[in-house]
Amino acid sequence: MDETFFTQMNFYFLNINAIDYGTDEEDGILFMSFDVIPEDTVFIADGFWALSYLSDDFLNCQDYKIKFEKRTDVKYASNAIEQLASGLRKLPPFVYKLTFEGIAVKDDLGVYANAYLVVSENALAVLRNEGVLQAEADLIDAPIEEYFATNRQFFWMPEPLRTKFIEKFVKKLRP
Repeated sequence: MDETFFTQMNFYFLNINAIDYGTDEEDGILFMSFDVIPEDTVFIADGFWALSYLSDDFLNCQDYKIKFEKRTDVKYASNAIEQLASGLRKLPPFVYKLTFEGIAVKDDLGVYANAYLVVSENALAVLRNEGVLQAEADLIDAPIEEYFATNRQFFWMPEPLRTKFIEKFVKKLRP
């Protein structure tokens, strides 16, 4: 008798940290202007971005279905420059604009509803090794539509702040 064992891959919502940003124009060139240098290598600022510190193995791995667009049209605001004074951080020479082409809960990395990064357990471990250490992860233990429809993505907010946030902002956005 042939027994086939199915293993279920665990997926997580990875709450990537967002940073303040703006745009700046100089000599007709539009620059992204970041207010801080993020602690994690991957961050959100009008989409997903990564600092230039990613390993070559990660950048060249086709398994994760990520496009990396190298961008040098970046400036850093005074807050970011102040971070450098401590000597603990260095200015990244460039950043990558990321495009995730995987499908959430099917591929190792995917974006759900154009906003939420969903990662497999394996991808989570790889991202931790690539310097995504501050972003909190929450196991998606329900169908993905249900997980996000019930506002579980706000797991990182302490109660009662989470309840107030959902009542004031989230429910107003949904019909």
